[in-house]
Amino acid sequence: MSEITTYPLNGIDYDAADAAAYAAPRQSGVYSAEEDFAVTAAGGMTVTVSAGLGWVRPERFAGYSICKRDPDTLTLPLADGTRPRIDRIVLRYDAAKRSTTLQVLTGAAASSPTPPEITRTSLVYDLCLAQVRRPAGSVTVQPGDITDTRLDESLCGVMRDGVTGIPTAQLLQQAQARINALEEQATSAAQAADRSQSAAASSQTAAAGSASAAANSAASAQQAAQDAANSASGMTASVEAAAKSADAAARSQTAAATSAQAAQTSAGAADTARQQAQTAASSAANAHNAAAKPGDTLWTIEDGADGYTVTEDGTLPEPEPPAPTPADRLAKLEAAQTDTDSLQLDHEYRLTLLELGVTE
Repeated sequence: MSEITTYPLNGIDYDAADAAAYAAPRQSGVYSAEEDFAVTAAGGMTVTVSAGLGWVRPERFAGYSICKRDPDTLTLPLADGTRPRIDRIVLRYDAAKRSTTLQVLTGAAASSPTPPEITRTSLVYDLCLAQVRRPAGSVTVQPGDITDTRLDESLCGVMRDGVTGIPTAQLLQQAQARINALEEQATSAAQAADRSQSAAASSQTAAAGSASAAANSAASAQQAAQDAANSASGMTASVEAAAKSADAAARSQTAAATSAQAAQTSAGAADTARQQAQTAASSAANAHNAAAKPGDTLWTIEDGADGYTVTEDGTLPEPEPPAPTPADRLAKLEAAQTDTDSLQLDHEYRLTLLELGVTE
């Protein structure tokens, strides 16, 4: 069965590998991007790298602390006379040399230069602190030539506990994909509602035309009846013509009523479709807001000319922390006492190592 290391325990001899495994959960990077390992122009071909704390994790079961207490000045190689290039300032851990040093990685001169690759293996591990643009023939490094790369997690990053790291880029991509899907759904529903409204308008226009024709027929019938009354010789024929005109008018009015009813039905369908679009958009916004966490963007629904749209409506505030109970206070006190005991135990262990002459 393989050996299982439990660290730290009294009466056990540990080596540097055990301490490195204890520190392995932390992710590589500088301790703070505000003050640790900042690269600035220092005049001529030189740059200054400030003091700082950092961390490298070259493999799964090993992590190493890096401490540089004083600033250092680095001199960059001469720029190419005809073509520009990009250099990199790196903090390099070397397992074989058992040390960490500052180094300048010189890029290749080209019309469209790219920075040199950094090394990240279990034996050699780079933290890229900055990129320096080197124009062709330049003899000085200007502040504008320096690009700080300490916040770029693919090149350096800020040291953090790997357990509490939050994949913000992945969560943002997922949220954007959901927003796009909901916006597409709301847009489709709004377009369907617009089409239904157009059909209803067409039906209403047709109904208005039928009603106008009915009114004209009724007027013709009344005129025919009047002519029949005024003409005694053609009374019978006029009465029959009036009756026929009145019957035609009645049929036209019936057709107009039917068209008007169809127009009302189409208008009702359009209203229903628009209400469904509003309900879908509101449900999407409510679902997003219900799942939101403190600091997340909230959604609201706006009724625009092109339909309902989802817009941002501020962020969800942090909840008020509950007042600690006596049990909570007691648990915190017990946890603090446990941490104090662990620190005392580690301190006694380190004193014992020093007394025994163990320095690694």
